[in-house]
Amino acid sequence: MDTNIVIGFLKGEKDIIRFISNRLDEGAVLFVSQITRMEMMSYHGLSKEDEVRIKGFLAGVQVLMLDPQVESKAIAMRREHRLRLPDAVIVATALVNHCVLITYDRDLRSKRIAGCHLEIPK
Repeated sequence: MDTNIVIGFLKGEKDIIRFISNRLDEGAVLFVSQITRMEMMSYHGLSKEDEVRIKGFLAGVQVLMLDPQVESKAIAMRREHRLRLPDAVIVATALVNHCVLITYDRDLRSKRIAGCHLEIPK
C-alpha cells in the first residue's frame, strides 16, 4: 500500500476502508514499504494518539524492508520515470516483491511503469 492509502485508512475514508476490507476478505496480505513506515512515523506534527494509531496499524501489516534489490530498482525507477524518491522506493518495493500497489497516486498510473500493477480504490 502506498502511503496515501494508509493515511486515508487511518482517517477513516470509507472507500479505502471498504476496498481494504474486501481485499482482506479475499485473503489478501497487506504490505507497506519501509519508506511508508518512515514517512508515517516522522510526520512533524504527529501527536501521541496518532503515533499509537499508526503503530497499531503497522503491527497488522507486513513491512517490506529496503534491500540492495529494492535500492537498485528504485534508482532505475527514479532515473527512467522521474519519480520522487519515496514514490520510486514504493514502486520498486512492489515490483521486487511482486505485489500489487494500492495507491491514489494517479500520476503513477500515467507513467505506465512496466510490470507495475496498480489498484486505485473507487
